[in-house]
Amino acid sequence: TESSKIPQTIMSRVTKLDFKMGKPTDIIEALRKIAEKEKIKIDEESLQILSKKSDGSFRDGVKLLEQFASSGLEGISTGDFDGLMDLIRDISKKDSKLALINLNKMLESGLQVKQLILDLMENLRFLFLIKNDLGSLVKEDLGSGRFEKLLELAENFKNIKDITFALDKLQEALEKLKFASILSLPLEIALVEVCEEQNQKQTIEDSKVEDSNLKIENRSLKENALSSNLNPQKSIIHHLLATVQTGDQSDLVKLREKWTFVLETIRPFNFSLEALLRNAKVKSADSGEIILEVPYSFHQRILEAPKSKDLLESVLAEVLGKVVKVSTVLGTRPQRVEDIANIEIAPEDEIISLASDIFNGKLVD
Repeated sequence: TESSKIPQTIMSRVTKLDFKMGKPTDIIEALRKIAEKEKIKIDEESLQILSKKSDGSFRDGVKLLEQFASSGLEGISTGDFDGLMDLIRDISKKDSKLALINLNKMLESGLQVKQLILDLMENLRFLFLIKNDLGSLVKEDLGSGRFEKLLELAENFKNIKDITFALDKLQEALEKLKFASILSLPLEIALVEVCEEQNQKQTIEDSKVEDSNLKIENRSLKENALSSNLNPQKSIIHHLLATVQTGDQSDLVKLREKWTFVLETIRPFNFSLEALLRNAKVKSADSGEIILEVPYSFHQRILEAPKSKDLLESVLAEVLGKVVKVSTVLGTRPQRVEDIANIEIAPEDEIISLASDIFNGKLVD
């Protein structure tokens, strides 16, 4: 019973004793003593597995030991751990296809989806601790054999954010599991998203390298053009410069050609933003910096809002295949023909004449 649910009138008349969860080493030692007294043959690795499954509870650990003794097994298989290592290795290699294959093999062997998600999260947590130089905590729970395997696997994760992203996705899969009509689907989607996210990060990094190389090449061509005094060479260099510089112009052309696609992609996520963008136009697209021209200041405020800006930048990045930044400028308002052009007014009235000029009206007799 949770202490918070007990009335204060009762709590004030009792003595409260808090029992902490047992350490893995203490549970292993307790199970070993029981096994010796009851003459149960069990190896050290199986004791570590029972300790892990008991979740810090001595009573649960003893029950698991009783089940093991009655089963007649000589030991507990470590195939689950090896399969988990293969699955995490697939994640580190960004291989979603192989990850799904190994996942289905583990499910076909009788593993439960929920327990598999929890085991994946636990081992990813171990990797997270290892990457933060806390391997001693992991070694105490796993033992030297499994710890060495995890230590080797940790080298495959160059960025610790990849581990935290995978943990977030697995947590989402665990929460969706209770509502899933196909139990394995949330986990399968999570694995694909983790692998694809890492692939996308690598693509973005590659595009940044390509952009920097293009700028260096462009600058080099300009310097050669200035230092050259021969007309034929100048014409060739100017031609090369024009070819390089049209790279940014191609982004502008591509955006204008696919603007309808951009609007249709945004519409399901933000209908109002899609309607607003119909009145905007792409003014320039230079080295990932996209400038949109809008007629009114309130359009500019909406587009500069973080939520709208993030959505628009993600869609434009998908169209151009690289990271982009969006900014806005005010353009000229569209001219509208008003009915006041034919209003009959007194020509001598200076105020009316001034109003007519402001509203693009026309004085008639």
